[in-house]
Amino acid sequence: MSVVRSSQSYLFDLVRSESASLGMEVNKLKQQAITGRKINKPSDAPAAMGKIVRLREEGANQEVYKDNATWAQSIVGTADTLLGDASGLLKRVQEIAVAMSNDTYSAEDRAAAALEIDAIRDDLLRLSNSELGDRYLFAGSSYDVPAFDSTGTYVGDTDEPEILIGDDNWVQAGWDGSAVFQGNVDSFQVLNDLSVVLNANQPANVRLLLGDVNTALEQAIAAHQDVGWAYAKTEDALVLAEHLEVDLTQHLSSLVEADPAEAYLRLEEAQMAYSAALQVAAGGMSMGLFEHI
Repeated sequence: MSVVRSSQSYLFDLVRSESASLGMEVNKLKQQAITGRKINKPSDAPAAMGKIVRLREEGANQEVYKDNATWAQSIVGTADTLLGDASGLLKRVQEIAVAMSNDTYSAEDRAAAALEIDAIRDDLLRLSNSELGDRYLFAGSSYDVPAFDSTGTYVGDTDEPEILIGDDNWVQAGWDGSAVFQGNVDSFQVLNDLSVVLNANQPANVRLLLGDVNTALEQAIAAHQDVGWAYAKTEDALVLAEHLEVDLTQHLSSLVEADPAEAYLRLEEAQMAYSAALQVAAGGMSMGLFEHI
């Protein structure tokens, strides 16, 4: 009889252990059904936690890249518009210079042209000191101060700030105004010189300045083209960050989130198994008590 009792006791312990395990599973599945998540704490899936942490970190990175790319787009887009306007102003200067180099124009014509050149110079100077918010775009990294003083002297610096818009992907977000407007020639000085010779009614000297006028226009166009490429880069980075963010979210969701229908089905099955185990355990306990009577 001792062997039988020992065997029954062993079986009862097994059933009780299984009941406890099933009870824990029921509680776990209840949590999944209520929260809609397969993983509610690290102990739910310790092997997957490293991957989940990496996915969350990468998702956070993409959110930062997306915000940075959006901000960079605003900066670069504004610079693109400004440099387009600068190119337009200098194109008009070229037209005036070519026309006024013709000997058929009078002194009065050239004096009127000089007034327009002076107005264009003022417009170009204002444009070069444009800002977005409190950020002067053509002052280099000294973007908290205007790029040029009233004489057209550059007072910014030559460092050009960048913004991180992706993994090891940077885009320029500030420009050295001295390179843009005074690179190969000083555009402001060219306009000053052109105004002087026009007021002096010197068509020959206007012709001598045509080369510098053309160079000023070319360097503005080149800067405009560079900024256009930078804008395209921000667009690509923004699209990439948005797509990666969606992919990472979906991947993380597949690891963490539970399907509601599946969760409730598994919970129902586990509850049935748990109830059955409890009944077996209760039956075994009754038999054990009967044997001791």
